[in-house]
Amino acid sequence: MSDRFQRPRLDSIDMRMEDIYLFSTPNHPLVMARKVYPKDLADQTLLLTESGCCYRTVLEEQLASAKVTPQNVSEFSSIEAIKQCVTAGMGIGFLSKMVCLMKAGFA
Repeated sequence: MSDRFQRPRLDSIDMRMEDIYLFSTPNHPLVMARKVYPKDLADQTLLLTESGCCYRTVLEEQLASAKVTPQNVSEFSSIEAIKQCVTAGMGIGFLSKMVCLMKAGFA
């Protein structure tokens, strides 16, 4: 999947690759799983960025290719809100490594 910025009369170059993480509270049932598969997320509450964000697009493509439709999705325009809601045990987040490690106790 390419997440290149594409607009008429503009181009982009890749500066670096970024890891994207699923993250939750330490007591979440999936933390102990050796692997987490798309089907494991079907009945979880996912705390995601707004539609169209490259992180979310990556997850949605992976879920769609596995024929998984999440039942509970909450959408946020604030990455910090996602981190705070995950910290409060409200669901699973999906963000880049860089923003997961910034403040909010994930470092």
